[in-house]
Amino acid sequence: MATSTFLFDHDVRLVAITGEKTAGGLNMSSFVQPKEIKESSGGSIKSFLDRLEFLAEESDEEDEEAEQQNRLVGWVRKGLVRVTVDEPTSPLDILTVSLHLPATPGEIACHIEGVTVVGAHRQFLVLSTGPRLGDFASSGHYLVYDRKEEKLHLLPPINLGEFREDFGRVPVITATAANNFLLALVLFSRYTKKHSLFIFTEGNDNDNWVRKEVCLPKVVTEYWFNTDVAFSIHGSLACWADLTLGIILCDLHSEDNPCVVRFVPLPEDYQIDSCYRMSRGRPNAYCTLGFVDGSIRLVFMDGYNDEEFPRDKVTISTWSYKGGFLLGEEPDHKGEWVRDHGAPLRVTDLWADASFRAIPGVPRRPPMCPVLSQSDPDVVFFFTSDIGYVDGHIATRGEHALCLNMRSKKVQAWRKCPPGRSHELIPFLIGIELSVDPRVSDMDDQLVASQL
Repeated sequence: MATSTFLFDHDVRLVAITGEKTAGGLNMSSFVQPKEIKESSGGSIKSFLDRLEFLAEESDEEDEEAEQQNRLVGWVRKGLVRVTVDEPTSPLDILTVSLHLPATPGEIACHIEGVTVVGAHRQFLVLSTGPRLGDFASSGHYLVYDRKEEKLHLLPPINLGEFREDFGRVPVITATAANNFLLALVLFSRYTKKHSLFIFTEGNDNDNWVRKEVCLPKVVTEYWFNTDVAFSIHGSLACWADLTLGIILCDLHSEDNPCVVRFVPLPEDYQIDSCYRMSRGRPNAYCTLGFVDGSIRLVFMDGYNDEEFPRDKVTISTWSYKGGFLLGEEPDHKGEWVRDHGAPLRVTDLWADASFRAIPGVPRRPPMCPVLSQSDPDVVFFFTSDIGYVDGHIATRGEHALCLNMRSKKVQAWRKCPPGRSHELIPFLIGIELSVDPRVSDMDDQLVASQL
């Protein structure tokens, strides 16, 4: 069956046994702000707050053994956690993954700060129970959901007392030839002061992580490398990308010790100077990177992250890294970045194009949050929001998802987001391949005239 790329919210919705749901958005996949939670039928906000307070008091009195049984680890092991994925009604719907948990909001709030989608490949979704920001001091577990088998896997815990995730909680996920999954991440040992590659393969003999030493380039260890995007190439190369610096490539099947690693810098004009990298902001708001159609593809919006740069002068460029995937190649044969589709697209030209002007209510602002299509190398998805003051506070007056063809420089399709999509004005979006439903698969049938 054919597949197509769909947009997913980074945050996972949690659904309590009582029916309450988290609202979604940045750090909102938890029950920490009850006033934002949708009320269950027949209840009021006040009664819901009273229930939360009562449940929190009861939770303090539970003994440690009972508490362990009521945590996510115990729920998953007992098969009590159900995963659902929104059904798309349009190719540009922003979909959400939901975890249905066998506990009340108060019980859930005691054990889970939030859950996020941190990776995807084929039918596999990687979920992290650690916080997206801070020192990752929550439960720190990874879950892998197999959409085809409708099975949720709990990966073995990692000793975060010894190892820390210097590069962020963004592992590489890839499907194997046996249709199992492989998960990989790089950790730093506080004891040995060295980095290690941790690999977990579904169905392996010892059902545990395999650890290999890895020698990282100085440009990675001397500067603050932070993973924004992770992906694999042909199931054999793991890639971690810092969208302000470059890409780490690691051979997942290398017998060398330490493992062979290469660093591919971004095009020189797109690298942020080291003295500014601690205030890097949200590079995925204006940049993304992935492996599409045999090449590493880069989308970059020049001028977007400069507040003093005129908004109508922002340009959108796409690049491909040609060759250079063999880690043992000589420096002169490591590949190069090549700009795709000629000149960059100026947003002022996009605004003037008939395909953009035909969208009712879309603001004349640079689009943001690019997502690469895995099924069409010419297509990039964008998000746009009319952010301003509404009733005395900052809010959005309307949001749209755009499908932009970078070859034709035209909007190929669009979708107006429903009100209340999220409490997050600038979302974290991830592209995930799903089997195509004939009713929503044909982009050409989802043209501008039918998007209201």
